[in-house]
Amino acid sequence: MPGLARQWLSDEDTVIFAIIFAVMWQYVGYHMIIQLAAMRNIPRSLFEGAEMDGAGAWQRFKSITLPLIKPALETDAVLIITGSLKYFDLVFAMTGGGPSHASEVLSTYMYYQGFRTMKYGYASAIGNLLLILCIAAIALCNLAFKSEKYEF
Repeated sequence: MPGLARQWLSDEDTVIFAIIFAVMWQYVGYHMIIQLAAMRNIPRSLFEGAEMDGAGAWQRFKSITLPLIKPALETDAVLIITGSLKYFDLVFAMTGGGPSHASEVLSTYMYYQGFRTMKYGYASAIGNLLLILCIAAIALCNLAFKSEKYEF
């Protein structure tokens, strides 16, 4: 595959995509386990009843599976969004925010301002902004996933 041989982390155009791929690869199993546990928690009798009533695979997914895994989807959405906002370690280890700050995220920018340029107040303000963004993201997720309770 010679077309994929390139300097992924030193090219300003591809560095962020390489980091996104690495982060996704790191956490895909964790979120898959959460979703799988939520789907395994749905009683088999609900699917059997829907199948006897003539519901197809898409109708069973839309009417049974999706509403019953919404709490797990909300948990995953909150974890993914807040995790991506405050992600630091892999970005810092892979590129340190470079090349030319192309892969810099809010947490690496906060580190750079606090410990490299010694602007502690500015870094603290960035940290407060990060906290506000995380709270806003959680509030938006709660609004987006607001639904009635299902019992089975």
